[in-house]
Amino acid sequence: MFKHVFTKLLFTYTAIILGTVVLLAGSLSYFFNFYFFNQKQNTLLKAGQQVQKIVLDSKAQKITAGEMYRAINNLGYITDSRIYVLDSARLKNSDPTKAGSLAKDLQQILQGKTIIHQKHFVNDQQRYVVFVGMPIKLSQASTGIVLLFSPVEKLNLALHQIYTLIWGTACFSVLAGTLIILFISWRISRPIKNIQQSAVRLAEGFNTKDIPVIGQDEIAELTQSFNYMKNRLHKIEAMRKDLIANVSHELRTPLTSIKGFIQAILDGVVEPKEHPKYLTIVFQETTRLHRLVDDLLHLARLQTGNIKIEKKQTPLQQLIEQVIEQTHFRAQEKNIVFQTFFSTENLTLNADRDKLQQILLNLVDNTLKYSLPNTPIRIEVLDEKKWVQIKVQDFGPGISADELPYIFTKFHRAKDTSRQKPGTGLGLAIAKELVELHGGKIWVESTVHVGTTFFVRLPK
Repeated sequence: MFKHVFTKLLFTYTAIILGTVVLLAGSLSYFFNFYFFNQKQNTLLKAGQQVQKIVLDSKAQKITAGEMYRAINNLGYITDSRIYVLDSARLKNSDPTKAGSLAKDLQQILQGKTIIHQKHFVNDQQRYVVFVGMPIKLSQASTGIVLLFSPVEKLNLALHQIYTLIWGTACFSVLAGTLIILFISWRISRPIKNIQQSAVRLAEGFNTKDIPVIGQDEIAELTQSFNYMKNRLHKIEAMRKDLIANVSHELRTPLTSIKGFIQAILDGVVEPKEHPKYLTIVFQETTRLHRLVDDLLHLARLQTGNIKIEKKQTPLQQLIEQVIEQTHFRAQEKNIVFQTFFSTENLTLNADRDKLQQILLNLVDNTLKYSLPNTPIRIEVLDEKKWVQIKVQDFGPGISADELPYIFTKFHRAKDTSRQKPGTGLGLAIAKELVELHGGKIWVESTVHVGTTFFVRLPK
């Protein structure tokens, strides 16, 4: 019954509201009952005191007996009560059994006590009354007693109306509160239910939409975290599928070539004098496979966040000269010269030296591939206060506008056959990941038949 958050919330808060409302309604009912009867009791006490004064005035002959009776009758009418004035001497000589349930009270009143009963059943009247009895004293001696009886029917009728209002309001409050709690419980539990259903579908391999984020509380944060996790998992899964597809394609060609040449040698199709030539090709393909696997592993570690950078002050001019030296022989093959420009001498950058060197090597390597023979490659380093911008420019065939958005995509191959060069197709993708790992940005601008410029912007 209480397996679901919705049910737990609904029953818990409904029980709290029900208990609170019942306690409040019961307290109000008790308060009004006490207040009404207490007010009636005080009214009768004051009326009894006035009767005492009237009787004493009559005995002192300040008023006539007729005036006394009229005054007492008026008090009875005003207080909705019956008032009896009895002589003490006659009471003492009367039969106590005739007093019925009041016999004991009458004895106490004669002794000088004031007796009060908020609810007293009168046998001869067969109903409940508020009863007040008090002595009439003259010179410390009791000369008589005053008895006041007020029926409780009118009090009960008034209290019944109040009880109806209190408990009717209580029932309405519980009903309204239950409906509100029903809505709130649904609103709180619904995102959790959505997360649970999405998690099940995600585990079964289905793609799911983002769960709507409602509010700014912990459940909203949980929903945001789940959406982030789900999207990351989808991205990783897409990367995995893409990687498998691309790796399968990239590995198939060299492996087929290696297998074909080795098979030809083993079958004797290739003459012994040609063996070195084909073994050299096999070695080159094996080297390319090794480089491809290394690049794939490196890119996978970058994209999963398993590679950390260790920043330190790195002199850029020295690093770029080292990169140029590493690619010197390849540049000589195409008679390419490097032109460098530094807006600030001895400029340093807080970066991971090895990874920054890899970024520059990948960019220069890509530029060398597509540069036309006898053209320069221009490398510029611009100091922009908080940033450093590095430009690597070639004067090759350029990149068409529809190819530019995919230039940093893994294994991307240009449709233009003039730009299809050997390589793993991962160099620029790795450079992009390393730049972003430094908190920087990389982009490219190109004009067909004019050249291409790569831009790297890194925080200084």
